Amino acid sequence: MSLSTIILYGYSLLDSDTYKNNGNNNAENIFCEEDIEQIRLYYINYSKELNAQLPLKIDELMTLTSVVFANWTFTYSYTLDVDINDLEESNIKTFLNEIKALQKEQILNIYKAYDISRDIFVKLCKHTGLKYRYIYYDANDILIGSNVFNYKDF
Repeated sequence: MSLSTIILYGYSLLDSDTYKNNGNNNAENIFCEEDIEQIRLYYINYSKELNAQLPLKIDELMTLTSVVFANWTFTYSYTLDVDINDLEESNIKTFLNEIKALQKEQILNIYKAYDISRDIFVKLCKHTGLKYRYIYYDANDILIGSNVFNYKDF
Protein backbone atom coordinates (compact mmCIF):
# COMPACT_ATOMS: atom_id res chain seq x y z
CA MET A 1 0.00 0.00 0.00
CA SER A 2 1.40 3.41 -0.92
CA LEU A 3 1.92 6.23 1.55
CA SER A 4 -0.75 8.37 -0.08
CA THR A 5 -3.27 5.52 0.05
CA ILE A 6 -2.65 5.00 3.77
CA ILE A 7 -2.92 8.68 4.61
CA LEU A 8 -5.89 9.42 2.37
CA TYR A 9 -7.77 6.41 3.72
CA GLY A 10 -7.34 7.72 7.25
CA TYR A 11 -8.54 11.17 6.32
CA SER A 12 -11.48 9.84 4.31
CA LEU A 13 -12.83 8.63 7.64
CA LEU A 14 -13.38 12.25 8.65
CA ASP A 15 -16.35 12.45 6.27
CA SER A 16 -17.83 9.07 7.04
CA ASP A 17 -21.04 8.80 9.05
CA THR A 18 -19.65 5.81 10.91
CA TYR A 19 -16.67 7.81 12.08
CA LYS A 20 -18.80 10.80 13.16
CA ASN A 21 -21.46 8.61 14.80
CA ASN A 22 -18.81 6.98 16.97
CA GLY A 23 -18.02 10.36 18.52
CA ASN A 24 -14.78 10.77 16.61
CA ASN A 25 -14.83 14.45 15.77
CA ASN A 26 -11.21 15.09 16.67
CA ALA A 27 -9.05 15.12 13.52
CA GLU A 28 -6.04 13.95 15.49
CA ASN A 29 -7.70 10.58 16.16
CA ILE A 30 -8.41 9.59 12.57
CA PHE A 31 -5.67 6.98 12.18
CA CYS A 32 -5.81 3.56 13.73
CA GLU A 33 -2.60 2.14 15.12
CA GLU A 34 -2.18 -0.15 12.10
CA ASP A 35 -2.24 2.86 9.75
CA ILE A 36 0.33 4.67 11.86
CA GLU A 37 2.55 1.60 11.92
CA GLN A 38 2.33 1.24 8.11
CA ILE A 39 3.31 4.89 7.67
CA ARG A 40 6.20 4.47 10.14
CA LEU A 41 7.49 1.40 8.29
CA TYR A 42 7.16 3.22 4.95
CA TYR A 43 9.30 6.07 6.31
CA ILE A 44 11.90 3.66 7.69
CA ASN A 45 12.16 1.89 4.32
CA TYR A 46 12.31 5.22 2.48
CA SER A 47 15.27 6.24 4.65
CA LYS A 48 17.04 2.94 4.06
CA GLU A 49 16.56 3.20 0.30
CA LEU A 50 17.78 6.77 0.23
CA ASN A 51 20.80 5.96 2.39
CA ALA A 52 21.82 3.25 -0.05
CA GLN A 53 22.31 6.02 -2.65
CA LEU A 54 24.41 8.28 -0.43
CA PRO A 55 26.53 10.32 -0.44
CA LEU A 56 24.59 12.38 -2.96
CA LYS A 57 26.05 15.61 -4.29
CA ILE A 58 23.27 18.23 -4.25
CA ASP A 59 25.27 21.06 -5.78
CA GLU A 60 28.88 22.22 -5.95
CA LEU A 61 29.01 22.90 -2.20
CA MET A 62 26.49 20.55 -0.59
CA THR A 63 26.40 16.76 -0.21
CA LEU A 64 23.66 14.76 1.50
CA THR A 65 25.50 12.24 3.68
CA SER A 66 22.78 10.48 5.69
CA VAL A 67 19.06 10.17 6.30
CA VAL A 68 17.69 8.70 9.50
CA PHE A 69 14.08 8.19 10.51
CA ALA A 70 13.67 7.56 14.25
CA ASN A 71 11.04 8.57 16.78
CA TRP A 72 8.97 10.19 14.01
CA THR A 73 11.84 12.49 13.05
CA PHE A 74 13.57 12.56 9.70
CA THR A 75 17.15 13.73 10.14
CA TYR A 76 18.98 14.76 7.00
CA SER A 77 22.71 15.38 7.41
CA TYR A 78 24.66 17.42 4.91
CA THR A 79 28.30 18.29 4.45
CA LEU A 80 29.17 21.66 2.96
CA ASP A 81 32.46 22.01 1.14
CA VAL A 82 33.51 24.97 3.31
CA ASP A 83 35.49 25.58 6.48
CA ILE A 84 33.33 27.11 9.20
CA ASN A 85 36.30 29.20 10.31
CA ASP A 86 36.13 31.01 6.97
CA LEU A 87 32.48 31.97 7.50
CA GLU A 88 31.13 34.93 9.42
CA GLU A 89 28.26 34.36 11.84
CA SER A 90 25.98 36.58 9.75
CA ASN A 91 26.67 34.44 6.66
CA ILE A 92 25.79 31.28 8.57
CA LYS A 93 22.51 32.77 9.81
CA THR A 94 21.64 34.00 6.32
CA PHE A 95 22.35 30.56 4.85
CA LEU A 96 20.23 28.76 7.46
CA ASN A 97 17.31 31.19 7.05
CA GLU A 98 17.36 31.10 3.26
CA ILE A 99 17.60 27.34 3.03
CA LYS A 100 14.86 26.93 5.65
CA ALA A 101 12.35 28.53 3.29
CA LEU A 102 13.45 26.19 0.50
CA GLN A 103 13.24 23.15 2.77
CA LYS A 104 9.71 24.01 3.88
CA GLU A 105 8.60 24.31 0.26
CA GLN A 106 10.37 21.04 -0.60
CA ILE A 107 8.67 19.14 2.23
CA LEU A 108 5.24 20.34 1.15
CA ASN A 109 5.99 19.53 -2.50
CA ILE A 110 6.83 15.93 -1.60
CA TYR A 111 3.37 15.47 -0.10
CA LYS A 112 1.70 17.33 -2.97
CA ALA A 113 3.30 14.77 -5.30
CA TYR A 114 1.27 12.13 -3.42
CA ASP A 115 -1.90 14.26 -3.71
CA ILE A 116 -1.85 14.96 0.02
CA SER A 117 -3.09 18.42 0.95
CA ARG A 118 -1.29 20.77 3.31
CA ASP A 119 -4.12 20.34 5.85
CA ILE A 120 -3.83 16.57 5.79
CA PHE A 121 -0.04 16.76 6.03
CA VAL A 122 -0.24 19.08 9.06
CA LYS A 123 -2.71 16.73 10.76
CA LEU A 124 -0.41 13.79 10.11
CA CYS A 125 2.53 15.70 11.60
CA LYS A 126 0.53 16.74 14.64
CA HIS A 127 -0.93 13.27 15.22
CA THR A 128 2.38 11.43 14.95
CA GLY A 129 4.81 14.13 16.11
CA LEU A 130 6.48 13.97 12.69
CA LYS A 131 9.43 16.35 12.42
CA TYR A 132 12.10 17.15 9.86
CA ARG A 133 15.62 18.05 10.98
CA TYR A 134 18.32 19.27 8.60
CA ILE A 135 21.86 19.35 9.97
CA TYR A 136 24.82 20.98 8.23
CA TYR A 137 28.48 20.23 8.83
CA ASP A 138 31.54 21.82 7.30
CA ALA A 139 34.23 19.92 5.40
CA ASN A 140 35.91 19.12 8.74
CA ASP A 141 32.71 17.66 10.27
CA ILE A 142 32.16 20.71 12.48
CA LEU A 143 28.53 21.64 13.02
CA ILE A 144 27.46 24.72 11.09
CA GLY A 145 23.82 24.69 12.17
CA SER A 146 20.45 23.06 11.72
CA ASN A 147 16.80 23.67 10.89
CA VAL A 148 13.88 21.78 12.42
CA PHE A 149 10.26 21.68 11.25
CA ASN A 150 7.16 20.41 13.00
CA TYR A 151 3.44 20.80 12.31
CA LYS A 152 3.45 24.40 13.58
CA ASP A 153 5.78 25.38 10.74
CA PHE A 154 3.28 24.42 8.04
